[in-house]
Amino acid sequence: MSRVPLAPAEEGRSDREVELSLLISAPDPEAVLQRLARLRAIGPYALAARGLERIVDRYFDTPRGELRRQGLALRLREVGGTTLIGLKGPRRARSTRTEDRYELERPFSAEAVAEVGRRAGLEVRPVAEADGADPERLLETSLGVRRIQRRETDRLVREVADTAGGPGPVLAELVFDRVRFEVEGRAVRHYEVEIESKAPGKGTEAARRIAAELRSRYPDELAEWPWGKLATGSAVEALLREGALEELGPDGTLTGAGYEQIRRRLERRRR
Repeated sequence: MSRVPLAPAEEGRSDREVELSLLISAPDPEAVLQRLARLRAIGPYALAARGLERIVDRYFDTPRGELRRQGLALRLREVGGTTLIGLKGPRRARSTRTEDRYELERPFSAEAVAEVGRRAGLEVRPVAEADGADPERLLETSLGVRRIQRRETDRLVREVADTAGGPGPVLAELVFDRVRFEVEGRAVRHYEVEIESKAPGKGTEAARRIAAELRSRYPDELAEWPWGKLATGSAVEALLREGALEELGPDGTLTGAGYEQIRRRLERRRR
């Protein structure tokens, strides 16, 4: 397997994702999420509600896990009646807890599958026309991958703008996520906050300042979480398979003890 360098797909276009994640770890994470969602400003930044999104994500890898070993993540996403295919690259700076990585996302098509496959260094195989009717089957047939995770996310979105000088461009998005991992017919629920930059420079600064302010205001309910949902869900699956995941809530919600187990497992894997 020979990986193609992950350069931006279009000249002059930034295909980098810069975001920070905060874990909601509290006895009642839904109440914390609702309280955060009522915020209309944080420091010098105004928050404008954009509504609720329902997202279904499916992640794929080769049977040998070659994409994971390279820090790549291959995804199908369904949102608003549209299917997207995406590829995320490895974090540019592992010393920082800011997620800064290459991201390519396109409307799903056979051509987009081929582009993603080439960029991931996968062999792209020709497929029969019938295989194109089902995105998951097309991926499996064309790229030789299999599904490794499925999850559903209810996402409340807030657009972040600088209040100084009147209305301005969107600098970042602040999102509140209710995540439902599906693990062998079992639902495991995870709550987190993401702040994603939408503008180089000022957007990244806004994301970092908002994350710091939220942690300062809610030190007992929010914590830095330097792992993405794919890694978190993979750790959940492994712990459940081993019968080791402790103290899930009655509806499958992860608790502080469960997160500590996940943290230890992911830290060991990172060494």
